[in-house]
Amino acid sequence: MTSLVLIAGLPAMSRGEGTLSAEAKRLFELGGSPSVQAFLAAQNHYDALPKAVRDHALMQYTYCLVLIRQKRLLEVEPMLEKAASSRPQDLSIWQAKIWSHLTLGERAKAIEELARFDRKLLSQPPAGRNETDAGEAAEFCGKIFGFLAGPWNSRLHAADLDKLRGEVRSQFESADQKAFDQAEQEVLAEYERLHGQHEQLGQEALDEDRKQLQQSRAELLQAATSLLEKQQSLTDKNAKRANELKTKLAEIDGKLGKLQKQAETLLQKILPLELSREALMSQFLPVNVPLLTGKRSTPADAAAFRYNFQIQQLLAPVVSQLLLLQGELAQVQDAMFELQWMKNTLAFQRGQDASKIAMKKQALQRQQAKVDRQGKRLKAAPTGNTVEVRSDAMRLRLLSTYVEFPFEREKQRVLSMLERQ
Repeated sequence: MTSLVLIAGLPAMSRGEGTLSAEAKRLFELGGSPSVQAFLAAQNHYDALPKAVRDHALMQYTYCLVLIRQKRLLEVEPMLEKAASSRPQDLSIWQAKIWSHLTLGERAKAIEELARFDRKLLSQPPAGRNETDAGEAAEFCGKIFGFLAGPWNSRLHAADLDKLRGEVRSQFESADQKAFDQAEQEVLAEYERLHGQHEQLGQEALDEDRKQLQQSRAELLQAATSLLEKQQSLTDKNAKRANELKTKLAEIDGKLGKLQKQAETLLQKILPLELSREALMSQFLPVNVPLLTGKRSTPADAAAFRYNFQIQQLLAPVVSQLLLLQGELAQVQDAMFELQWMKNTLAFQRGQDASKIAMKKQALQRQQAKVDRQGKRLKAAPTGNTVEVRSDAMRLRLLSTYVEFPFEREKQRVLSMLERQ
């Protein structure tokens, strides 16, 4: 696109500073591909240029193009203002400002800029326009008004928009007005096409959401049923286990009771025998044993020996019966010890079972809470408002979806103008 006015001259530069064209090419080389590294390289290069080069309107616009390429629209706006102040009649800079404002969602600034362009057209009679500039401007304006009437139709007052559209369109000649109308209709048609696809995508997402909702509700019902079955099973097992344990403990207690009675009976039998044994043992007389004492045996010793022998005869059945009863008592006590150990083991197992049951109950309670949360969530109506649908809706409202910034065209235009310096 060529400019409506002649290019302002640049003060002479030294040989070491290079040419405007060379510096512009270098900026485009450094910032031609969107990336953080490319932006920093272009920024550093531009900041290092001599002030006279940086202040040149076309170099400022060159840097603006690089910033737009790097999607640094917030940073490009003040640079575009500087370039526009130096070249107020440059349609390309004006279009870049409009494109930047609408891309950033700055509706008021874009409308203000459109109105300013209208006044600028009034100051430029049709005979003074460059045909290329006028045709491209008409096409651009048509696309912009198509965007405002389509994707942004809810953001502007229809009457005000129609008035501004009519004022801008009236500044073009008949052929350019046709280009204006055609570009406008192309954007509106593309919006209708994309809007139809978005509606279809939303409906498909809604249908899928409903399908997923039904499936989730079925799974929730199944999970709730399974949870109730687990809870009932746990309750039944717990009751059965408790009854079995209670029965075993009662059986052990019954056996222990019987063994205790047996032990008491044996002790009752052992006690008189033990008293008899002690009584007989106390009747033994001391006996002189020559082999042990070295004394001669006397008739008294012989009588004592015969007496002790008689006591032994009486003591033998008592000791024999006592040993028998003590053996039976030992067996009873062993059986009681074994039963008591079994009882303690069962009591320990009951404690472990109680802990396991408590843990299972907690797990089931957590599952129940999850089921309850899912139940509340699934009560909501399906919306189909997926991430994909929201992203598509956002893309539908972006200017870049319908009007791409002509970076390569503007790049070649600027370089061509700078080469003629």
